[in-house]
Amino acid sequence: METLEEIRAKIDEVDEEMAKLFARRLELTRKAALIKRAQGLPAEDPGREVQILERGAAIFEGAAIFEGAAAEAQDGAAREDYLRFQETVIQISKDAQKR
Repeated sequence: METLEEIRAKIDEVDEEMAKLFARRLELTRKAALIKRAQGLPAEDPGREVQILERGAAIFEGAAIFEGAAAEAQDGAAREDYLRFQETVIQISKDAQKR
């Protein structure tokens, strides 16, 4: 069994990876905003947001995250948490495009 310190170290590694990926996503968002402005397109694209959420849900559903008897309930709750996370990232990206 892993110790609390070992689990926390792994969480720190994931947080570091997430920060790097988030910074990369924001940079791409800024580039997309420049293209949208140049083409006279609106900053917000509800259709694209739906695509992102649907794709995220499909990817998440394909990932085996939990094991054991409560796996289905855990996976369902975790899927909803992930979609909330994606919605937050989308909102931050929209805000960044408006700057």
